Amino acid sequence: MNKKFLSAILFGALMVSSTGTFVSCKDYDDEIDEINATLTDLKSQLAALQTKVENGDYVTGITKTADGKGMTFTFSKGSTVTVTLDVKDGEAGAPGTPGKDAQQVTVDEKTGELKIDGKGTGIFPAKDAAKAPVKAEGGYWYTLNEKGEYENTNIPVSGITVTGTEATGYTLTVYSADGEKVIKLPTASSTITEIMIGDLTFGAVTTTSSATGLDWGYKSNGKIDWKGPKGNIAANQLMIGQIAPAEGLLSVTPASVDLSGMTLELIDTKGDIAPVNIVATPNSTDGAATAPRAAATNGKWNLAITLKSDVTKDNITKVFGAWDNSTYNAKLYALRINGKVYTDYTIAVKVAKDNAITNATTVGNGITLSTTNLKSIGNNHNKALDNNSNIEVPVGSSSLVCSDSKFYDGYIAFEGTQTAKAEKLGVSANGMNLSIKESAKAEEVIATVHIMSVDGKETTKNITLKIGGVKSDDTQTIAATTYELGLDDSGDLNAIVVDLKDAFSSLSAANAEEINKLTQITVENVKDQVNFLANDLTSTNVTFYTDKDGKPADKFVDGSANNGEVVLANSDARNIRWMKIAVNGNVNAKAKPGNYNLTLTIKDQKSGTAVSTIKTVTIPVTVALPAWDKLFKNTTAWEDGKFVARLTASVANTPVVNFTRAFLPNTKAAVNDIKLAIDKVDNKDVIANQSSASVTLQNIQNTNKTLKVNELGVVASYTFGGVNDLTVKSSKFTTKIMSIFEGAKLVYYTNNVAGATAKVGVDFTIAKLTTANNKKNGLALQYGKGESAVCNSIPAIEGVTVQESNSTAADKVKVAYGVDGLNNVTAVSDSEGIKLVNAQIGDKGTLVLTFTDFAGIVTTATIAFE
Repeated sequence: MNKKFLSAILFGALMVSSTGTFVSCKDYDDEIDEINATLTDLKSQLAALQTKVENGDYVTGITKTADGKGMTFTFSKGSTVTVTLDVKDGEAGAPGTPGKDAQQVTVDEKTGELKIDGKGTGIFPAKDAAKAPVKAEGGYWYTLNEKGEYENTNIPVSGITVTGTEATGYTLTVYSADGEKVIKLPTASSTITEIMIGDLTFGAVTTTSSATGLDWGYKSNGKIDWKGPKGNIAANQLMIGQIAPAEGLLSVTPASVDLSGMTLELIDTKGDIAPVNIVATPNSTDGAATAPRAAATNGKWNLAITLKSDVTKDNITKVFGAWDNSTYNAKLYALRINGKVYTDYTIAVKVAKDNAITNATTVGNGITLSTTNLKSIGNNHNKALDNNSNIEVPVGSSSLVCSDSKFYDGYIAFEGTQTAKAEKLGVSANGMNLSIKESAKAEEVIATVHIMSVDGKETTKNITLKIGGVKSDDTQTIAATTYELGLDDSGDLNAIVVDLKDAFSSLSAANAEEINKLTQITVENVKDQVNFLANDLTSTNVTFYTDKDGKPADKFVDGSANNGEVVLANSDARNIRWMKIAVNGNVNAKAKPGNYNLTLTIKDQKSGTAVSTIKTVTIPVTVALPAWDKLFKNTTAWEDGKFVARLTASVANTPVVNFTRAFLPNTKAAVNDIKLAIDKVDNKDVIANQSSASVTLQNIQNTNKTLKVNELGVVASYTFGGVNDLTVKSSKFTTKIMSIFEGAKLVYYTNNVAGATAKVGVDFTIAKLTTANNKKNGLALQYGKGESAVCNSIPAIEGVTVQESNSTAADKVKVAYGVDGLNNVTAVSDSEGIKLVNAQIGDKGTLVLTFTDFAGIVTTATIAFE
């Protein structure tokens, strides 16, 4: 093949600069608008190319436009981009500027001559592995000479040129008088950054280094009339047995590379190509047939080889290696893709030392089909021939596969009366492949399998094809199930309980009899929608019952083996009425309340492998959130519809509201899992952090440590399964916040009568509360239902210790004494009460007790004195 240097020679004005500069043989002012439009179009073409490259697309083909003035680039995703410059026909280019027509510049690989559009130029570029034979420079083509230097051919290049190869990628260069624009265009093979493959030996059974050599043979005594896919067999024609494929052994980076459209070869260290054809297919792990052309999403590929026709019975033991007595010395090959070697030389092809006919006069016995060498293979289907010459086959496409290493070719035929029966049922064969229509479900037909072995021996066997499936009971959609989120007795998300109505009871007797195992019943999410459940369901999280209550006695379970089949313990599947779906741990992170569909599928299944669908049931489910009061109820800490909360703290000066005191659970929902949202104060967030329904507050105090507000607007919420959109919220409620000692007050007793003014004694002391003779007299501090004398050692009130030192815990408050209304008068405590220092006879004022709790909140209690 010629190495092509594609170029579109464009004449006249060539414009690619951003300023709108253009070059032409003469200026035509009246054509400026047309030229500017051309410039804009060219820029968009180049931008389109660049965008495709940046988006990971690559070039699969390059052709000249029909008028010969441009190039069309075809990309792997099917789109095309054409780059061209629109100029007037007949306008000649000046020397050194683009010519009139497009060119295709090649170097003939046989003669080495430079050709323009297939015509020789008489120029023969030198060959150099490190340098291209032809390059463009200064508007002309230059060729390499024997000195390794480039000489001008005086042949002008085009304004648009493409150089390169499939293996290395292409380079698009747009020339203008002001410079050039270069875009690198990757190809499929040029995007490959790494290919990994280990030691690989293509043999008869495995691809390991211990592989058995390929079985081979020939028929020496005349041709064979053969109806198999490979056609008639000539005398002495080489016949090759099974060649094991290399499954998933080839890894390609990046994984998006598609090998199936590339040329794969095995090449040895001398540069000789192995006489094999190589086919790469994406590695499939599900047993299904692999699509003929699709990128391997995991980057792993299967490799399969066939021998080319120039391998014969006379050279097969020499072309891939040589036998030295019992030792096979294999040639080692590397994998070459689109002309580039990517792997080490670690690949071999091993053939058997002798042909299948051990001597020239003895013919082998051929292949006997058995339970060990014949299988039916299809999508999610793999069944072996049984001892009674029966084999289960699925509806749709499948193949009979003979695994004997001496297998050369085979075909399936319907003979005698079975010809008409197969046609009536809709069963046809092509080679070893079967195509079975839905109408043939649960039927059977006898096929005659013809096998040709590499020794030229044909064997046949009549096999009964047992076609899977039963006549479908079609589809059904049941009434919608409303699922309200909640928690069960274990604290897990409650199950979805579905009334299946007559989905099972309406099954025909024949279909019900086919349901032998619970794994025949699958429940799946509907594809292409955001589902409530994260994953499809299995028999471990779906149970079926006869009764809604789901008692163990009513549960359907797989029973013990019965004549090789597993049956439902409750026998007839038509008794199934209720389905319970375990939800806990299987909720989609993007789930929301709303309507969803599940699909229940019942399949015909014996001894393990699903064959065909009996019935499909659509199950609509409406997911709903419960009301807040179904989850939680208010405690007794509410007054007049408000939650009353005394601020606590675990760390000094960090006020905390414990909302676990606000609610009690109505279900297994944990109060500690409640989250709170609180209105801002002065447009500032008040939540510093929250944990287990306890909220640490900020921005709620004035500079003097008193509270800015006494009430906060709060919304509580509870989230199911950690899914944000499955959150239940309370109505907004008011939380009244108070210091631990807020509400404390001072009173002064006179003979059991509490007054609002304290009396100052002649020693300027306000006496503490005493109870002599059951008469209350003196100054008292009241909090809640408690009361204590005010002095230098105030007894604890309602569990709160009042002390003159700093608070060290949530149940302690610091007290300080002061006087309002009198200058220079202060108050100190002693054992008798409160001493007014610097007071004068007749002074009147207000005694102020200031309390600071552990949370740093300040409150006061006052009383007038005289």
